[in-house]
Amino acid sequence: MFNKGHGLARVAALRAMRSSRKELHGASGDSCIPLVTPSTLMLSSRGRVKLCQSSTVFGCGPPAHLAGYLAPEYRPNKQCTDTETEKMWIFALGETLKRVTLTCHAATLRLSNDLYQVLMDMTKVHVSGRASLMYLLEVSPL
Repeated sequence: MFNKGHGLARVAALRAMRSSRKELHGASGDSCIPLVTPSTLMLSSRGRVKLCQSSTVFGCGPPAHLAGYLAPEYRPNKQCTDTETEKMWIFALGETLKRVTLTCHAATLRLSNDLYQVLMDMTKVHVSGRASLMYLLEVSPL
């Protein structure tokens, strides 16, 4: 889906974030692991995003090599509030977008400071400091 050698262009990253807000809002923590990876984030040529994950894809949980995409507070079978689940989805999306946009130094230089800051806010380790869905909806450049 994403070309790891060149990174995701700034415009494509902005479109992905904008379109993903709708997907995140509808994501269900009960039936899915709050995990977004380059292979589960489908971006159309029109910039529309679809999170493609089935609850049966990972069985008991994701493989160890995907753990870096999960929010640090994620625990299998843990009952979470809607807000906690939303923040885990935001972390996973932010981590994925960071990895596909910041794949090389040249790609990093093409990102605006605003986009870079949003990605950092989405992937803060502490939940209390992490971006919320409302924050993502209000981010002016997006």
